[in-house]
Amino acid sequence: MYPPDDRVIFCLYPPSFQTSPCDMPIYWYGVLIVLGLLLGAYVASREAHRRGVDPDHVWGALTWALVLGLVGSRLYHMLTPPPSMGVTAWQYLTGLNENGWPNFLDFRRGGLGVLGAIGGGLIGIAIYCRRNKLNFLTAADLGGIGMPLGHAIGRWGNFFNQELYGGPTTLPWGVRIDYPLPPYDRYPAGTLYHPAFLYESVWNLLSFGLIFAVGRRYGERLLKGELFAMYIVLYGIGRMLTETVRLDSPTFPFAGLDVNYASLFAGLAALAAIVLVFARRRMAANGRNIGDSPAGVQQDKIAMTDAEYADEYEDEAEEDVPAEDAEDEEEDGEEVDVEEEAGK
Repeated sequence: MYPPDDRVIFCLYPPSFQTSPCDMPIYWYGVLIVLGLLLGAYVASREAHRRGVDPDHVWGALTWALVLGLVGSRLYHMLTPPPSMGVTAWQYLTGLNENGWPNFLDFRRGGLGVLGAIGGGLIGIAIYCRRNKLNFLTAADLGGIGMPLGHAIGRWGNFFNQELYGGPTTLPWGVRIDYPLPPYDRYPAGTLYHPAFLYESVWNLLSFGLIFAVGRRYGERLLKGELFAMYIVLYGIGRMLTETVRLDSPTFPFAGLDVNYASLFAGLAALAAIVLVFARRRMAANGRNIGDSPAGVQQDKIAMTDAEYADEYEDEAEEDVPAEDAEDEEEDGEEVDVEEEAGK
């Protein structure tokens, strides 16, 4: 694969040729991220409508998720800078750019971290749900459906930026890098590299298809929050696999090993999601009413067949008949018996 030489789609204003060739360039990277966010939110809003949730809440939560997700993604990137930047986290956080602005606000120096975006976005969604008295787990499930789709699209921004690639490869889908950064600059010109962004994009697209299908087919049997947990597990596995081909991932020494930050956090998040799912399932199996299934029924009834549930529903309906109605039915029965005897 050969990415284009120019990362800019167009200039928002005509060039002035005084400060730069383009006063305000619009990059493919930003456009694809926004496109992914909008498409993911659209799918989530359609799913919300199908579940009886006001779709407007998806767009309202997206605003909070965007703001805090941007803060979280920037902080994560600055706290775990890649070796190719040649700076420590402290230097990155406290430094200023050439215009005297804090590095945190200079998004064109460095980048963003998806793990931080997920964490910050969750906080934003939680705040929105609390302010609007909504169920957080319901909102998280909707996010778990839309986020992998948006992530799959946004990753292609790395293709245009010529970043997020792995080690050298001879595979036909290897990507060319015009100006490789350390440690890739030690390889000869014309070397092709693993397109790690492509692997992650394909993995997220497959994850979206699986989560969407599971939600549609088995939604009645899932607890709230389990679709989002599924996304966290799938993303964690995919991220750890992707990190195996990268050479510039930030690491820290531990017990004589170089521990990969992204793999560590992604693995811990996936493990936590699995533990929580099993713990809540165990609570439901033990008869504890967690009261949050999408179908609005107890979990011991979710496992029943339709016929078994119908029978139990009829039994409950008979038990719920008021005493007065039952007495009226008995009196009606006695009157019928008297009439029959009179007829004889």
